[in-house]
Amino acid sequence: MPSEKVMGEKAVSPTLRILHLEDNPLDSELVLELLRADGLAAEIDRVDTAEDFQEALAQGTHAVVVSDYTMPGLNPLETLRLARQVRPEVPFIFVSGTLDEDLAPEIYKMGASDYVLKHRIARLAPAIRRALDEAQEQARRRSAEAALRESEEKLRLVIESAPNAMVMADPAGRIILVNAQTEKVFGYRREELMGQPVEILVPERFRAKHSDDRRGFMADTQARPMGAGRDLYGRRKDGAEVPVEIGLNPIKTEEGTLVLAAIVDITQRKHAEEELRRLHAELERRVEQRTAELAAANRELEAFGYSVSHDLRAPLRHIMSFVEMLGKTEAAKLSEKGNRYVRIISDAARRMGELIDGLLVFSRIGRAPLADKLVDLRQLVAAARQELASETSGRAIEWQIGPLTEVRGDPLLLRSVVVNLVSNAIKYTKNRDPARIEIGCREQEDEVVCFVRDNGAGFDMQFVGNLFGVFQRLHRAEEFEGTGIGLASVRRIVQRHGGKVWAEGAVDQGATFCFSLPKQRSGP
Repeated sequence: MPSEKVMGEKAVSPTLRILHLEDNPLDSELVLELLRADGLAAEIDRVDTAEDFQEALAQGTHAVVVSDYTMPGLNPLETLRLARQVRPEVPFIFVSGTLDEDLAPEIYKMGASDYVLKHRIARLAPAIRRALDEAQEQARRRSAEAALRESEEKLRLVIESAPNAMVMADPAGRIILVNAQTEKVFGYRREELMGQPVEILVPERFRAKHSDDRRGFMADTQARPMGAGRDLYGRRKDGAEVPVEIGLNPIKTEEGTLVLAAIVDITQRKHAEEELRRLHAELERRVEQRTAELAAANRELEAFGYSVSHDLRAPLRHIMSFVEMLGKTEAAKLSEKGNRYVRIISDAARRMGELIDGLLVFSRIGRAPLADKLVDLRQLVAAARQELASETSGRAIEWQIGPLTEVRGDPLLLRSVVVNLVSNAIKYTKNRDPARIEIGCREQEDEVVCFVRDNGAGFDMQFVGNLFGVFQRLHRAEEFEGTGIGLASVRRIVQRHGGKVWAEGAVDQGATFCFSLPKQRSGP
């Protein structure tokens, strides 16, 4: 017969549906009343044939199955087996007038949750509660186990797809999981590694210490690189050693702490580092060689310049002296053209003397040792203006002297820098009325920048690279006198102090010459 609902006179909202395999409707009503009297809001669907029972099971709407053990025409154990096949998660409870004690272990083994004797039918409600609790606990356990299996599978997939060799070891240090990269790096098949101590992957010379290190890690498990500051090596199956980097990660489990090691083969990096060190050493050797060659060349050039300029002074002095004597003693006998030639020779000799003097000064700058003293720029500027007073006499010059500070360096050489720059400004503003010359400095984090600005002839910025070269001039001698040594000397002195020089300007709009000096001297 189809299942029939068994409802009490005072029905309550059903929360528990029970499938009752029972041929006597009165017994189903009795069970319902007893359950409700015990506080269970229940609804019973009664069936009395195998076909109806199987159909009701298939609906999947019942939370508990209660079955009479002695149903006419039904084998109770076959009924239990069917219920376990169709709805293994649903508790199954037998109710029987008599039950052979020898059968009790069998029905539990087949999956019955409990059995209740009819003369103790009051125990059915507690049995149902207990069975439901057990079923919920089993459901939670199955869910947790499924989640664990899913998590383990995800971890396995992550480890397997990792670009590095991954090795997992149990608390005893035996390998329980490896990935394809481990096989590639170490040359083993994973079957050969499973269950082996991790020391199989460690060179023999390090194995004893590795065991100690592993025990130390297990005593204080935290994610960290292995062997920080040391070169680490792994051992391949063929005995070859591989340089590696290893990261250790503890994984807490119920069975204890597992250790997952991420192993990176750094053979290529080591080769690249070695090649980089070789190239760096070669570069340093070449730099030292070129520096030594350049220093030797500079010394030779300075010695040559000093020697040439010194050796030229004597014949030049003779030329100037005899030309002067010729002009004094024979001027009346010479024609106007002859006297003009004498003046040209005299002027050329004088200019040659100035060039030789400048060359001597320039050569000395490179050879002289540098003093390291505190120098007051205000005093240098004042001394320069006093030294150049003859060049400013009778001229309208507006001086703007800004705040000036102290710097470290050679007082005499730095005075030459200031004199050259101020003299330069005076010279190139001779056609301005009034001339304006501004001198100042500004302090930066690690250096002091000084400048001399004027409103003079200026220069074309496309030729700024020629300004500080020896004998380099951007104006004709007929316009502005000079030897082309002054700015070259400025650059040489500032560079020896560890600073820089530069200039900005525009034609007929003046120029600004700047130099920087470090606050702390780093060398000679």
